[in-house]
Amino acid sequence: MKGLIELRVTDNQLTRLPNCIMNLSNLRELHLRNNKFETLPTAVCGLSELRQLDLRGNPLRSLPECFVQLERLEKLDLRWVDIEVPSWLLDMELRELFDLQVSRRITPQIHAFWP
Repeated sequence: MKGLIELRVTDNQLTRLPNCIMNLSNLRELHLRNNKFETLPTAVCGLSELRQLDLRGNPLRSLPECFVQLERLEKLDLRWVDIEVPSWLLDMELRELFDLQVSRRITPQIHAFWP
């Protein structure tokens, strides 16, 4: 499965991802919408080709700070996630072509950069 470029596991009531997710070295899109993830393993940060990460509708408590290592990440979707967006995501949003989609609570630091 090393050649897999898109993985969609939406609406499955999943609570965790196995650390072997990092073996999907060519993965470009990871869609985890509407599951039961409260945290994500730092192994996700090893997905160096990842361009889209859809976390909509999960009860996330936090995001791994190592997300800043995902240099190719173009879109991070956090809509319908009741989480305070960490300030280190500002660095990612200021990167060219990075699309951060959020709803609910937005930290004042991020809000200051949005019109």
